[in-house]
Amino acid sequence: MARTAKTKGRKAKKAKSAPGAAKKAKSAPGAVGGKSPVITVATIKYLKQVQKVTLIGENKKDQHELEPGQVLYIRRPEMAHQTIFDDGWKTNMVYVVSVHEGHVEGDHWVLCKNLYRSNEATLAHIDEDRRKNLGIAEVVFSSDESIYKTTDIVSPVNVHIFNEEDFDQQVIPTSEWWCRYYLDNGELRGLRGTLSAPELGEFHEGCAQCQEPYNSNDHAKQQIYCRHCGKWLHISCCIDEPAMNKRPPRWVESRGPATEKAKQLVKNLKDLPIIRGAFYLDEEDSMREDWMLCGSGLVVTNFQAHVDSLLARTPLTERMVNDLFGHEDVAADISEIDLPFIPCPRCHSQL
Repeated sequence: MARTAKTKGRKAKKAKSAPGAAKKAKSAPGAVGGKSPVITVATIKYLKQVQKVTLIGENKKDQHELEPGQVLYIRRPEMAHQTIFDDGWKTNMVYVVSVHEGHVEGDHWVLCKNLYRSNEATLAHIDEDRRKNLGIAEVVFSSDESIYKTTDIVSPVNVHIFNEEDFDQQVIPTSEWWCRYYLDNGELRGLRGTLSAPELGEFHEGCAQCQEPYNSNDHAKQQIYCRHCGKWLHISCCIDEPAMNKRPPRWVESRGPATEKAKQLVKNLKDLPIIRGAFYLDEEDSMREDWMLCGSGLVVTNFQAHVDSLLARTPLTERMVNDLFGHEDVAADISEIDLPFIPCPRCHSQL
């Protein structure tokens, strides 16, 4: 994607030797044959550090301000001459720790920490139960360091920290990456906080009943939230078969004036089970929506806030109420699914 912004170079002046003298030029430490020193993870810290570098795209119009704290796609060696990347899976993914000036004027290098996708060989040694539950769009942050020239950068990318214990987890867009583990010198640990200030510790609790990690890929591993316990549990860990299935009520099922209909739907939505996980749209296809990762409770909360804002207006028209269901696409998706109402094995409340 990018090249370092061009700067004007200076022509080096040849030093005059004394008559009859044949002096050999001295090489800088680490240099080979008078060339610039080789830059490594160990030596990059001796290069001057800069806070920001402007990168110019291949078409000369796109510009990107490179600075520490960003996550980047990096061109892999086997794709050194490729300029267009339609798939982020064909690149390396790194977190920028620092940016440095190179030995040659205009060159810049980045010291990075690596992020690994769920299918990468580096993760082959980690606990099998953890590895099999890694999400399709999940990455593992690590302490492994690497260095790259800024000419290897393809583009910036977003990575979100996911706390599988948290009901109020920030919504993670379907098209973006997420992370909940840190590979600390080969040892997998739980990750909280932020990428710039990671908090390492115990793994997230996962299912409160079986302690297995959350899996956003497997339809059989859907989780349901208990409002009373404040815990996520696998639906399969509650009972063998759901006690009953209910389909969320639509507007037409409500009676009375527009305001009363709106209030009734909010109540009905609040009573729905809060579920996250993979939902198969048909037998052969599965597609993840944002709420499937973070929980349908966020959708209910956002929907309720929108309805409450409308209820504050006077008068509330029938058309405004009927338009509500189209406000949240996710609410429409939920309305097409038979959701289970089952008892919590911990507190026995209806989920």
